[in-house]
Amino acid sequence: MDLLAASPSGGGLDVRRLDWSRVWSVGGAVGGAAPAALAWRADGRALAVATVDGSLKERDAEDGSVVAAWEGREGGEQIHTDKIVTHCI
Repeated sequence: MDLLAASPSGGGLDVRRLDWSRVWSVGGAVGGAAPAALAWRADGRALAVATVDGSLKERDAEDGSVVAAWEGREGGEQIHTDKIVTHCI
């Protein structure tokens, strides 16, 4: 796989090829909340997106469809980070 995932400071999510062609993107907040962390599945076929409200979505690497989702717990801790995590596989 030759994909790069990034979440700009304004929110949203872009997945691009190394030649910078866009594979898919989600504008603004992802599912209602800004992304806090990104991680590729070991086989590179999915991207985990954790958001500041504590929810987690696993998205298909090629089309961005939601493969699995876990909602944050009511009253649970929110995720706070000032770092953008990107990985290239």
